Amino acid sequence: MAEIENILSRLEIIFKATKLKYVIVGGIAVIHYGHVRTTQDIDIIIEDDYSKISQFIGLLKVNKFDVMDDQFQLAYEEKTNISIFDKNSFLRVRYKSC
Repeated sequence: MAEIENILSRLEIIFKATKLKYVIVGGIAVIHYGHVRTTQDIDIIIEDDYSKISQFIGLLKVNKFDVMDDQFQLAYEEKTNISIFDKNSFLRVRYKSC
């Protein structure tokens, strides 16, 4: 659980810095509301604001997330998903485009 809290804490810093609106969905949200669930990722949906994406990707890298610019860009353009791996744990963040 400490790994999840660490990732969520770093994501909070990134979202505050970029002023991107976001929502956490999926298994982590289910766990937050007290239900038993196993998951190895944190699913996020962020606001569709292209002007903030470059800063968002840069801050992910600074905060020890492994993200490839070109793959993220493609996922953003095609409105698909991409996994962003945490360099500190086995967990990942899944960016879900909307």
